[in-house]
Amino acid sequence: MLTNEELKQLKQGPLQHGGLTPPQQEVARRSFMVAGRFVEPTLEQWELGFMRDMHPDGELALWVVLSVAFQKYLRVHHVKDQKQQTRIVAALSIISSGGRLTGPENAKLDAELRALWFAERGRNFKETWGELVTMTGGDQAAD
Repeated sequence: MLTNEELKQLKQGPLQHGGLTPPQQEVARRSFMVAGRFVEPTLEQWELGFMRDMHPDGELALWVVLSVAFQKYLRVHHVKDQKQQTRIVAALSIISSGGRLTGPENAKLDAELRALWFAERGRNFKETWGELVTMTGGDQAAD
């Protein structure tokens, strides 16, 4: 595991793409509305992260799934505290990349978020996307 000092020394990679396509922008916007706002302070910075990715479609799809899982967790637990919401998004991000939450105090949260993550991952993507569109108050669909 990296120390805080080592994390501070990490640099972002170069842009791999000149921009996102309109459907990618739509996915980025909707995922930002739900979960990305806990990762980056602005939509523009959120989109830049995808532009640095060699395969932005895969990363965008991951954030659609993560956003829906996050909202489902909030619906059940009624989490209102922004720090706690940020923690849940970070935990889902760890789980989405194959990690686990460590420590006995996180066992229940890890199990619950893992179940949500894998349930959403197992669904048809168009259904998950449709749910995110509904959550974010729109009717546009990404291609």
